[in-house]
Amino acid sequence: MKLNLPPVETKNLRLTSRPNLSGSGGPRSILAYYTAIWATTSGKYGSFIVPLVIDSPQQLGQDEKNLPKMIEYVAKFLPENSQVILGIEGSTEEKFDHIIELTSAYKLLQEDQYEQVNGIIQPFLDQMYARIFSEDSE
Repeated sequence: MKLNLPPVETKNLRLTSRPNLSGSGGPRSILAYYTAIWATTSGKYGSFIVPLVIDSPQQLGQDEKNLPKMIEYVAKFLPENSQVILGIEGSTEEKFDHIIELTSAYKLLQEDQYEQVNGIIQPFLDQMYARIFSEDSE
């Protein structure tokens, strides 16, 4: 209901199959499907928490009514304490903790940031490779 989806007969649905709703309802039904999975895996009895990446909810022509519903849903109704990465075109009225506005096509990381980011990432890479090579030698 929060995503403005029509009622669906659930009797013959399988948990392992993504919804197959056509038109603009398709992306909203997939968002609802994955939200249920994320809520289960990160809930009280869940076993892991992963970043939730949602790239362009505007696919299949979400209209002026449904696109804001999707963005509001992402902002307010995904599992608490989840890291959510949402890629959208344009601005939104919803509040997010941190917004990165991309200014160059096809680039998130700018060349003048390479050294700084490498300094942050390299210790983690070193630990990862040390662990991999120590396991290979066993």
